[in-house]
Amino acid sequence: IVATNNGPQAVTGATVSDPLPAALANATWTCSGSGGATCPASGAGSIDAVVNLPTGGAVTFRLTATVDLGARGTIENRASVAAPAGIGDPLPGNNQAVDLDTIVAGGVACDPAPGLVACWPMEENGGPALIDGSGNLNDAALYGTPAWVAGKVGSYALDINGTSQYALAADDDTLDPTGPLSLIAWIRPEQYATQDIIKKATNGGTNGYELSLATTKADASSRKVFFRINQVTSGDTYRINSATEYPIDGSWMHVAATFDGTTMRLYINSVLESSMELPAGTTIAANNLPVGIGAQSDGQRWFMGWLDEARIYSRALSLEEIQDLYGNRPPVAADDAYATDEDTPLSVAAPGVLGNDSDANNSALTAVKVTDPAQGTLALAADGSFTYTPAANFNGSD
Repeated sequence: IVATNNGPQAVTGATVSDPLPAALANATWTCSGSGGATCPASGAGSIDAVVNLPTGGAVTFRLTATVDLGARGTIENRASVAAPAGIGDPLPGNNQAVDLDTIVAGGVACDPAPGLVACWPMEENGGPALIDGSGNLNDAALYGTPAWVAGKVGSYALDINGTSQYALAADDDTLDPTGPLSLIAWIRPEQYATQDIIKKATNGGTNGYELSLATTKADASSRKVFFRINQVTSGDTYRINSATEYPIDGSWMHVAATFDGTTMRLYINSVLESSMELPAGTTIAANNLPVGIGAQSDGQRWFMGWLDEARIYSRALSLEEIQDLYGNRPPVAADDAYATDEDTPLSVAAPGVLGNDSDANNSALTAVKVTDPAQGTLALAADGSFTYTPAANFNGSD
């Protein structure tokens, strides 16, 4: 910000003002004068400084601030200079200036989906925050300078050390579903320990929801993923555990927890492993805590390992939707119809009955005979080829 006195007279006690917009925080500034002008050397926050401007003199303010994580669109910053009482100004129209800056958030957008309230793809590869790709501005500030590694989904994932690194998304109404809920993440743990993946609660302190890992270290059977709500008032009453142990061998695991208002469900690698029906009217307690990613919000229960593609929904995802996020979408099988003359066997080469079927994940498809025909015999190979031999003198559908 530069304020200059072009005359015709010296000005003592002019005021330079810059009331900062809410999107700019932690502001500090310095000021220097030229041509005999003087000003305060430095300050913090918005500028409201008295300056002295001889004819031809100028003061220059240099301001540094942090852009709020939730800032989007355009930031407007307006600065002005005002002469003291009794000083005339022949050109008052040039006593203010406006700066407009467009905020471009990092990260990538998530595909729009009903009820998606937060989605952290973890594609930043640096920076102070995980950008919420849902469009709801639930960005998560990073703590402890975690590392970036090759991702399970996309190019990057977050590598956190289990002692000081995690992320926090500030409390917001969108993050407090009291009814249906889904929590989703890819994890690659590196230790057996009690560790939080996604959590908006504190053990023994505040009710809420959590998707976490359990262990007693010595007991292998305890090394499970678990989904729990309202621990403070209900203990483990509303908790379900996976059947599968979580790995620490460098392999990824997809974890998904859902609550539809009646039933809690836990899926591992898109397979339903645990469920529990809750009493009618059970709701998840809302709170004013941030969402912790990789730890409890108070810096406890650290996760050690890699995290990718964490999501929160305000509805219960279906099995098909979870399979889609896992990348294990079911194959699509189409009906087939063949014809042959009476008393004439029919042989069809591969891919045969698989020719019009598909798999979204490009997995190999195999054919299996479920029942035999009633009016003949069928020899079906796994590659879809087959030979059908009709019974003597039979005609019709079989």
